[in-house]
Amino acid sequence: MRDKSYWALLVFSLPTIFSSLLEPVAYTVDTAYVGRLDTGWLASLSIAISLFSSLLWVFNFLVHASTHAVASSTETPVIGARIRVANGVALGLGLCSLVPLFLLEEPLLLFSGATEETLPQASRYYLMRLFFHPFLFLYTTNLSLLRGLSRVRASFLIVFATTGANVVFTGIFLYGFHMDLLGAALGTGLSNLLGFILCLVVLMGDKRVRLSHILTPASRGDWFSFGKNSWHLFIRSFFLTLAYFLATKFAALTGTPSLGAHQIMLQLWLFSSFFVDGIAITANILGSH
Repeated sequence: MRDKSYWALLVFSLPTIFSSLLEPVAYTVDTAYVGRLDTGWLASLSIAISLFSSLLWVFNFLVHASTHAVASSTETPVIGARIRVANGVALGLGLCSLVPLFLLEEPLLLFSGATEETLPQASRYYLMRLFFHPFLFLYTTNLSLLRGLSRVRASFLIVFATTGANVVFTGIFLYGFHMDLLGAALGTGLSNLLGFILCLVVLMGDKRVRLSHILTPASRGDWFSFGKNSWHLFIRSFFLTLAYFLATKFAALTGTPSLGAHQIMLQLWLFSSFFVDGIAITANILGSH
């Protein structure tokens, strides 16, 4: 991008912005569907979503660290090693967090503001989403790797496809099979799995990516570099997530209708947040180069 004006930067960022804006649509789809069916379900959904959103935001460093890792090199062996590191970290975090999240299911939901009325449905959504939890980390990481390789258009199309799949899956499970919040969670989980598979297909088709390099053990320096770039982002994300999590908890204390309204308004705030994040990812790509 030779033109360094703000307008040129914005235009260059449009695919990344649109891609980022589509990511929170998964939660918006669940909110839109469930809100039409039952206010109590919507309140239960809000509690469960706040936990998964908080966890994903705490580990948001996977997005920026993965983008930077592959954008800052043009050497095929180095790119392959860094893809291996990013996926190793994502899979490790996904699996390691799975056990405590399962064992602490009820205490976490109660701390988030679940009541005797909202706990059963919140639990159903939570446990089904937990089953697909590692795939969410892997999907997010590999989507970021594509962006770091400047495959922004491909990442946009993948998010668009998975969002469409989420709309279809969730609608079928909720209205066709009458699966309440279990259906909403299943639709979102399957769309994340689909996104991860599509990302792998596109990555393996990139001429800069070789399977042999990905399978080769990464050096200690690659692991150290990834961790070093992640640490400050982790601290920043932790405190932002804490504010997000506590806001939902306090909203839950005001009653079920207020919590449902909070969930709807929160989606609008998330859209503006991801808009800015799209520009940040562009800066990460250009800065790395």
